[in-house]
Amino acid sequence: MDNSVHTVDELFQQMIKLPGYSPNTIRTYSDTYRKHILPVLGSVDIKDLHYPELQGFFTDMSGVGKSAVITTRTVLKGIGNLAIKSGYITSWPIDLVQTSLGMRWKTRI
Repeated sequence: MDNSVHTVDELFQQMIKLPGYSPNTIRTYSDTYRKHILPVLGSVDIKDLHYPELQGFFTDMSGVGKSAVITTRTVLKGIGNLAIKSGYITSWPIDLVQTSLGMRWKTRI
């Protein structure tokens, strides 16, 4: 595992440059990222985010609309997946997090 610091912001910037994202998706993800993720988690090292921190983040989103919660979760899942593929972390517990929507997320195969 890589021991250097890789912030959530750094990983997000890398993620949206990956092939496969349409301009509209990049715009939606960027807007959601700037509004909900960047102010709270942007400067955090990905290695410092575990279940308690992620659960607390989503618990604090209780007043946010369904669409924003879903998009936020999708963006964080992408960031975590990129971090795993890059060897920065070995696991990402986003699927264990309970959201304000009253559900846990199931991984689709």
